[in-house]
Parts: sequence; structure tokens; C-alpha cells
Amino acid sequence: VSRALIVAGLLMLLQNPRILVFDIGFQLSFLSTLALVYISPIIMEKLSWVTEKFQIRQIISATISTQIFIMPFMFYKMGEVSIISLITNLIVLPLVPWSMFGGFMTGFFGFFSDYIALPIAWATDIILSWMIFVVSFFGELPFASVKMTITSLMLFLAYVFLTFWIVRFHKKIDRKQKKSNISVRVHL
Repeated sequence: VSRALIVAGLLMLLQNPRILVFDIGFQLSFLSTLALVYISPIIMEKLSWVTEKFQIRQIISATISTQIFIMPFMFYKMGEVSIISLITNLIVLPLVPWSMFGGFMTGFFGFFSDYIALPIAWATDIILSWMIFVVSFFGELPFASVKMTITSLMLFLAYVFLTFWIVRFHKKIDRKQKKSNISVRVHL
């Protein structure tokens, strides 16, 4: 997965090198994907007590992972980070696949008939309107975010620390897996 992410990022940079510096959307997407690949397994292991029903553990893990990894960048670039994203994501994220599917189906049936596509578009619009309402409502709460600015040195040090933490944890997991493989072989 990490190789595919790096290749995708490099191909995007070859097409438009300016996105590395000037496209915050690209930067946040890349960092978020890195978080999902490397930090989410760490958080998932720590959240074994959370139910998997309705993908709650996965949503919480994805939210915490991405927040941890993009937080230094958000403070550096924008000076602000949401502290209620977990609540918002628990409400909104289960609807994302439905909104994407609705958008796809609207576009697909729109090629053939507006009469078929229109009801699907209305249903998708209801889902998207609800998502926007939830995000707007929680985003306007007075305690919704924390403001702080950091220097480029602090940003660099934050990512050095996060990289060290990730590598250390993954080495620990590798050692556990090797021990369990050895004990399985001994018992056979």
C-alpha cells in the first residue's frame, strides 16, 4: 500500500509539481492516507474494546489517526484544528458511501433518462444536505476548534517524533508476529 501511495503521489507531482507546495488539499490528502496506512492499525489495536458494529471502531480509528497525523500540518498552515471531528465523523462518515453511490447512480442514469436520475439525485441531495448541516452545526460551536501556530522547525520535529513512534510500534508488532510464528512451529 505504501509503495502504491508513493507512486501515485509521484505521478501526480510529475503532472503538476506545484501541488507539493501550493495545494493544501493534496498535502492533507497525502498525509491523511499515510495516517490511515500507518497509524490506523496502531489505533485499531488500542480500541479493541470499541464495538465493530456499524464500523464504529473503524470510523473512530480513522478519525483519530488522521487527526494525529495532520494536526501539526494544520497548526502550521492554518493555525487551527477541530477538536470535535470525532463526533462529527461518527455522524457523517457512515453516509459517505451512500452519497458517493447516489452521485454515481445519478450520473449513470442521467445518461439515459432524467426521469430515472432525478429521484436518485433528490435522495442524494437529502443525504448531502444532512452531512453539510451536521458539519456546519458542529463547526459553529464555540469550542469546536483549538487555535495555535507553530514554526517550521516545530512542524519538522513533530513529524520526526511521529515517524519514530510509528516505526517503533510497527517493529513491536513485527516482533510479536515473529514470536507467535515461532511458537506455532514449535507446537506443530
